[in-house]
Amino acid sequence: MLLLSLLLLLSLLLLLSLLSLLLLLSLLSLLLLLLLLSLLSLLLLLSLLLLLSLLVTSSSLFSIIVDISFVFNIGVGMILSVFPFTSHGATKSLLL
Repeated sequence: MLLLSLLLLLSLLLLLSLLSLLLLLSLLSLLLLLLLLSLLSLLLLLSLLLLLSLLVTSSSLFSIIVDISFVFNIGVGMILSVFPFTSHGATKSLLL
């Protein structure tokens, strides 16, 4: 009877150790999952910052292009006002 109780006690201890090992593995997997999620969120944050920097760069590039075209239009208008290419000025009014 004593041997049976010892075997039962040993089997319970083995079961408890297996359960604790399983709990430890699940905690480790949860920790790895949290680490992966934090890395993904960091990657998302970095990609959003890159997108924002590209938008700022492209908007400043767009404003530079608009400024150059504005200066070009003023220059073409001044040239056309001094040297009209047509006698009735239709081309001049269309270009301005």
